Amino acid sequence: MSWKLIRFIAVFTVFLLFIIANLENRSNVNLGFVSFEDVPVFITAFCAFALGMALTIPYMAVAGRKKGKTKPAAADEGKKTRGKGAKNGTEAGGGKTETGGSDLADYGID
Repeated sequence: MSWKLIRFIAVFTVFLLFIIANLENRSNVNLGFVSFEDVPVFITAFCAFALGMALTIPYMAVAGRKKGKTKPAAADEGKKTRGKGAKNGTEAGGGKTETGGSDLADYGID
């Protein structure tokens, strides 16, 4: 059995238990321009969860698009200037590249 399926079943079970426990609990919901009376609490929670998911989708789409746009030329340029010594494009004592950034090879960062 897949761990994703097990996790989904667990979350669904918790959500179902929340619904069962709050069937009789009701509240008024005021959105500013309209007011709903005697709304079950689980519907309010479900709507808040669904709205959060809906607002996350555009954010994830933009973040995924930005992550996919890497410039291969910039990545190759960074590889050329890594390393120690003046002949690899760094200054002898400063640990800085000619472009002014830090030398990542000195810190063990790839």
